[in-house]
Amino acid sequence: SAGAEKWTATGVQGSVIATNAGDLIVWDGSTLYRLDATSGDVIASETLPGVTKVVADGFDDASLYLVMTDGTLAKYTRRAR
Repeated sequence: SAGAEKWTATGVQGSVIATNAGDLIVWDGSTLYRLDATSGDVIASETLPGVTKVVADGFDDASLYLVMTDGTLAKYTRRAR
């Protein structure tokens, strides 16, 4: 069963696919969002034209793989702080 709703990220729809440094990474099919896990505030967002899918290789601090419409694949890894 699902937990209790703590907040709603206004204007954001999609699925949480990973975390990054405690923030939530959400993909809605066209835009990738970084949300504050405590408040739901949007920290950053980027519309990704030409990307058909975003896949994480885990959940916590995972690398992200972007699948492009032309079949190419791009990997993004969290930078060390």
